[in-house]
Amino acid sequence: MAKSSLISALNERNEKLSTISNAANQVVDEAFESLFGAIPTASHPTRNTDKIPIDQLHPFFTANIGFKSYNDENLKTLAEDILENGLIENIKVRPCKTGGYEILSGHNRVNACKRLGWSSITADIEYVDDARAVVIATVTNLQRRQHLLPQ
Repeated sequence: MAKSSLISALNERNEKLSTISNAANQVVDEAFESLFGAIPTASHPTRNTDKIPIDQLHPFFTANIGFKSYNDENLKTLAEDILENGLIENIKVRPCKTGGYEILSGHNRVNACKRLGWSSITADIEYVDDARAVVIATVTNLQRRQHLLPQ
């Protein structure tokens, strides 16, 4: 593949990922507003992106949102995909009051990166309260599993 074709393909991929991320944030905003009313205005940025050391990541405080960890075979497949294609979508975290970060979205991606021996991972850091964190975790979990049926 020619260098210009590769650059063009990567630029197109980045534009698509940006559109998907913006759409996901819109869905989270709409879900939050329908559950709790207006979105509170923050005195600081509501999100930023940074590399986070994996050893500073903690699971979301509730496992009662339908999240299921991948089995070993699926985790291996995800790790191989990340190794080949890179991390296509950032995880979402929020700072913990006790230090580190709580994973809102991306537990399986974190586990796959641990399996690859990564020491850090790119994360979208969300500065949100518990109610908004639950909405983010639930909506992002459901968006990725639209093809699943209730058990």
